[in-house]
Amino acid sequence: MEKQLIQTEQFRKSQVPPRNMLQFFQEQKCGLCCEVCRITFNSAQKLYNIIAKMKKKRMQGRNTVEEVICLSAQWGYTVFYRNCNDSNILNDIVVAHPTSIQM
Repeated sequence: MEKQLIQTEQFRKSQVPPRNMLQFFQEQKCGLCCEVCRITFNSAQKLYNIIAKMKKKRMQGRNTVEEVICLSAQWGYTVFYRNCNDSNILNDIVVAHPTSIQM
């Protein structure tokens, strides 16, 4: 099962659609097939749930906006954002590539 989870993560990083992942696991007749890849809605849903758990673990408790800001900074992008004065609501966000800023 661990091998299939690693394979699923690699597929996700390569932006392989879940339906293609299911097809791959069905063709390989691997351990994940026994649990996930019977061609029913529930099996597809289980794969989506696995992918969602991986994403949640990767985000380490950050929400989507915090994840965008974190990844942008990690990849060297410049991030400008503005909140409402009286609340913590995000009004504007601009993410710029370093080359764009130089231009």
